Amino acid sequence: MAFGTSEIIPTHHPVFWFDDGSVVFRVEDHTFKVHRTLLARHSNFFARTDLAPPPNSDVASDPEIDLHIVVDPSRRIRAKDVEVLLEHFYHDVPIFSKFQIPRLIAVLRVSSPLQLDFPSIHALARERLSGASPHTILPSLDLEALEETLALAKQHELLSIQKALYYHLVTSSDAHFEDDEPDPTESPTGHPIPTPDSETAADADVAHPQTPHPQDDETKRLLSALQSSLISHFTPILFTPPATPHMACTDVFADTWMSLVIAPAIASGGVTRPIETLEGWKGEEWKAHGLCDACVEEKKAEWGEEQGKIWEMMDLWLSFNLDEMSRGSRLTLDPVQTVHRPLVWYSVVCLVDTITSLNLLYLGFKHYSATRRWFQTFPPRPLLSLISRNADLTPDILLPYWYRPHRSTTELPIVFLHGIGIGLHPYLPFIRDTIAQSPDIGILLVEFLPISMHMTTHPVPPAPLIASALNNILDSLNIPRVVVVAHSYGTFITSCVLRDSCTSHHTSHDSIYTPPSSSTPSLPIPHAHPLLPKLAHTLLIDPIPVLLHLPPVAHNFLYRAPREAAEWQLWYFASTDPDVARTLGRAFFWTEGVAWKEDVRGWMRVDTPAGTEINGAATHTSAVGGSSRRRHIAMVLAGKDQIVPAESVRRYLTGSPEASARWVGKGWADWVVSDEDTAEAGQATSGGSLPISGASGTETVANGNPLERGNVGQDVERTGGDLEVLFYPELDHATVFDSWERRKPVLEVLGRFVRDI
Repeated sequence: MAFGTSEIIPTHHPVFWFDDGSVVFRVEDHTFKVHRTLLARHSNFFARTDLAPPPNSDVASDPEIDLHIVVDPSRRIRAKDVEVLLEHFYHDVPIFSKFQIPRLIAVLRVSSPLQLDFPSIHALARERLSGASPHTILPSLDLEALEETLALAKQHELLSIQKALYYHLVTSSDAHFEDDEPDPTESPTGHPIPTPDSETAADADVAHPQTPHPQDDETKRLLSALQSSLISHFTPILFTPPATPHMACTDVFADTWMSLVIAPAIASGGVTRPIETLEGWKGEEWKAHGLCDACVEEKKAEWGEEQGKIWEMMDLWLSFNLDEMSRGSRLTLDPVQTVHRPLVWYSVVCLVDTITSLNLLYLGFKHYSATRRWFQTFPPRPLLSLISRNADLTPDILLPYWYRPHRSTTELPIVFLHGIGIGLHPYLPFIRDTIAQSPDIGILLVEFLPISMHMTTHPVPPAPLIASALNNILDSLNIPRVVVVAHSYGTFITSCVLRDSCTSHHTSHDSIYTPPSSSTPSLPIPHAHPLLPKLAHTLLIDPIPVLLHLPPVAHNFLYRAPREAAEWQLWYFASTDPDVARTLGRAFFWTEGVAWKEDVRGWMRVDTPAGTEINGAATHTSAVGGSSRRRHIAMVLAGKDQIVPAESVRRYLTGSPEASARWVGKGWADWVVSDEDTAEAGQATSGGSLPISGASGTETVANGNPLERGNVGQDVERTGGDLEVLFYPELDHATVFDSWERRKPVLEVLGRFVRDI
């Protein structure tokens, strides 16, 4: 940890300075000397503070002091907060009494991970404060405490009390939430927070961000908007005398409304405090002014309903709704959100589709489809209806494809599955580069029209139909083995096909070959579907299936309110497209395509006994003369992907806390838990370079332990493939295709895969 000194001489705390204490820490102008062993049991902050004091400090010569800490003022820790916490530890003073709300807030603040990090106490404080009634909390707090409590409620996501805090802040007579001009002469001062030597400055910033100011820009905006909305809504009610069923009572309101209601409200600022003002109306002795009992009760009920209405409308005025914020995402049950597209847009799609078709024809591709009907999709594809060849597929499945004949005897052909967008057009540069790199390889481009900005009569086919259709296509083209390349939604389809192929039962269980393994995948070892032996290696770009059980992918694509330009582009051109929305809202089942590490390893392992023939080729020899049937998988991740949680996916797959431009797990399919621990502990080797724009320029090669598979005491040769992860920290979803420099590393991986090495 770093240490600092101060020009102001602090004073020893009069209560919590123990001569036999082992840690001294300074908060504001007080120093506390307490017993570290007591605090370290409950605090991660004190548990990890294990350095000696600075050599030139006053306490360096005291063997009983483990550490001297000067707490950075930016943490906003208060000496009074620390006193409350220490009173609990040393004097058994209760800190969670419902009548001691300020103490509870102090404990929530000082025990948070941003301050002294007492996890169990912090969790209990959150629970107690979340369950407390606003009527209990608010009267005990002054304006400054309200502001700080709101900042804490936002920081710790205490939704149940945020609305009450916003309301009481905006209705306070002393409230001020206009933008303040910054003082150019003022600069933050203070001493650095002690951090371990092994902890870098960047790590410290992440672990201990500064507590937000109670009146940040977002809070000021919400308070200003709330005040304007309250005034706009309540002003007509305030200045309009109510009508009643009885004319005499209506006249009483008209005669007394100014003196009893309007004038006091203006004098006391009641127009900005509608709930309190309405409560005052309900408490007025209207009978004494001549109203009948029936009209009084009716008006009191109306004013009570108006109070509830204002409270509910605050959710809209504050732009948040507590029920909506805590509601789950139900893709197949929630309404499908679409946005109207004008005819000119579909004309543009038709034009782009035609240009793409002409480019593919020029590159040597031929189009195949099970039907040539013009209006199978809209916009129609008139050019393809003239040149398309008949595909040996059932007309019930809409799966057209482009195929460039395979002529190479040393390389494997490619199957490409595209993502959501305007079809194959964004991938034309990548396809050209692939052909330039390997002129003789065959390429099969499968088209998924429901996710290509077309309105179709068929949704994306289910995984079993896609798997069977791909197998039939490869058989009709006499292709024994292929490399699968997929992007975005195409990676989800790839995962669905692999999972379905793994769980299909096209062969008897007697013929199943299960390689020895101490790690049992959640699915059977791939063996059964006739498509599986034809899949050699897999390249997944912006992969969706990994960690698909987590909310980010569904939320970012379907539920997120767009703000930035890229998010608006995704929202209009993809998320709200009619067929895309239908596909994701009614035909997207994450359980069918989620890829767990165990499943991926199952796909990568050798799955067929040596000597078994597949399309005339023995499994001990590859289709291009190689000697291995190991399946390799490579994944390309974009660090700023607005759909996929790329950093989480990278950590999940590699187990490495540090990102590198290229990470390779040798024999990753055979790794067990101890292998991943070794990689995560940093016992991997580094070296080399990778020309990825914006990347760290490092290459990491990790090796697991091959002796941990098979029977005890036997050396088992690795039979599983390698996992390779390319990481572009500065790129967004699909932008890896934008330039040659970005595509080059991907093409290098693809080149090795098609050469079956």
